[in-house]
Amino acid sequence: MSNLFMEVDDFYNRVRNILSTTEEEIPDETIDRYEYSGTAKNFVNDKLGDTSGYTSEQKKILYCCYIYRTAIELLPLTKSEKDVKLEQTTHSKTEYFKNSYDDTLDMLSEKLSTYLSLLGYSSGYTPTIFTTSNTDDVYEGDTYHI
Repeated sequence: MSNLFMEVDDFYNRVRNILSTTEEEIPDETIDRYEYSGTAKNFVNDKLGDTSGYTSEQKKILYCCYIYRTAIELLPLTKSEKDVKLEQTTHSKTEYFKNSYDDTLDMLSEKLSTYLSLLGYSSGYTPTIFTTSNTDDVYEGDTYHI
């Protein structure tokens, strides 16, 4: 096992729990590969910058960021027969893939964004307030006067 996440309690099982997988499906060695946990750690560290001065509470949140980003990196490996739905009518039997991948990716990304924002990361969106210069005639056909 890699020393990359030795400081994170039960890192491998926490990642697998989020993905609803087992160690047989995604072994520790797979999670340790750079393209999964390594890129996840780099992604989070690039977003947050220097984390050396974090308190123990902030480090717990940082570890959640590592866990969720690693889960996002591993998500494509989780497609399996669990994603196949069976629908049967009187005249036909249909098997199809349910599209849980996108929903899961959205949920994991949202959780990661929440944890990153708790550590002060902003995605760059800043609301802008403006006033119109021509309050009497703001809209003319296809033209807005601001």
